[in-house]
Amino acid sequence: MREYLREQLDKEMTRKQFLQTMAGLLLAVFGYHNLLQFMTNSANHKTSQHAAATNPDGFGSRSFGN
Repeated sequence: MREYLREQLDKEMTRKQFLQTMAGLLLAVFGYHNLLQFMTNSANHKTSQHAAATNPDGFGSRSFGN
């Protein structure tokens, strides 16, 4: 991956091609970051749902209208 990136940055390119390459790299970095964040948050979300389900005073613990 590093060699490919180095090849892409070492070759001559127009300003438009350079900006497209940088935009693609930024999207890739933020995309990977968001994917990892989503995966870790979904694991934490499951444990927080379990904790809320065991709490008798949580949302939805009483019947509607009482």
